[in-house]
Amino acid sequence: MKIVWVGFHEEGRYCIPKLHESGFSIEAIITLDEEKLKKRSGVFDYSFQSEKYSIPIYKVNNINDSVAVEIISNIKPEVICVIGWSQILSAHILDQADLVIGAHASLLPHNRGSAPINWSLINGEKITGNTLMSLNSGVDTGDILHQTSFNITIYDSCKTLYEKVARSNANMLVEVLNKYSTELLIRKKQKIGDEALLPRRTADDGEIDWNKPSADIYNFIRALTSPYPGAFGYIKGQKIIILDAAYNDNLDTSNQKYGSIVGFNYSFKPELCSVDVVCSLGFVTIYKVVLSTNKILFGESLIDFFKLNERFDYG
Repeated sequence: MKIVWVGFHEEGRYCIPKLHESGFSIEAIITLDEEKLKKRSGVFDYSFQSEKYSIPIYKVNNINDSVAVEIISNIKPEVICVIGWSQILSAHILDQADLVIGAHASLLPHNRGSAPINWSLINGEKITGNTLMSLNSGVDTGDILHQTSFNITIYDSCKTLYEKVARSNANMLVEVLNKYSTELLIRKKQKIGDEALLPRRTADDGEIDWNKPSADIYNFIRALTSPYPGAFGYIKGQKIIILDAAYNDNLDTSNQKYGSIVGFNYSFKPELCSVDVVCSLGFVTIYKVVLSTNKILFGESLIDFFKLNERFDYG
């Protein structure tokens, strides 16, 4: 079976080793070129896997460019695996293989569209999952080939959820290819309802609204933390990106100014030093931030900074 791999995101990192272990081989890896990768989050470098498994690697600007089309058409693959790729494939690319497998990090048809993992956290969802589908010209509308669900716990972040997604991609993909090779693969049509497509997110969408309850702000921070640009606030006009945080929703903060620093938590372990920020219900505890100068603050430097800056710009 001739297989072409298309991907640049961490959610595909375990797939090629798992396919190799299961007896499948990849004819080519197509990934984004360096300039495009600089503008993406959650990037995975496939160069090591290319070398380890002796797979030719090609770096393209767009999967629909003539260069990519020529690479794929020369191979004449039976299967194209598109795992961790944000560009919509043209009909010309889709026609290059009998089966074009795509992945979407939700339980389709729920949360079709962009950034499903981030949105599931922002929206406070308790369960999400991962779907492999047969790609078509629509946005996440192809026939479902396999699905896996998993819980979203209070301890998860976008990073831990993408780890679950990455591992499920590898396991599901082996099952799908085994069934395809034995002509036992079942394709289940999606029932697309009225649910709107999730909109794209940009770095500018990460500003925190301190008027929201602490649980909502915590969800927002953990949805956008590394490897994404991060949730942020401003202090005296300077952008402050919050990397690590916790929350407490048991305090009545209605008489305090939202965004104010109301507590300093000291520890002989720098990573446990923190500050408490007032929200509309409870407070968010901040452990690590990045300044607009790219300087990372935690421990004593975090405490010292917020003692000089007692409130986020808000209201």
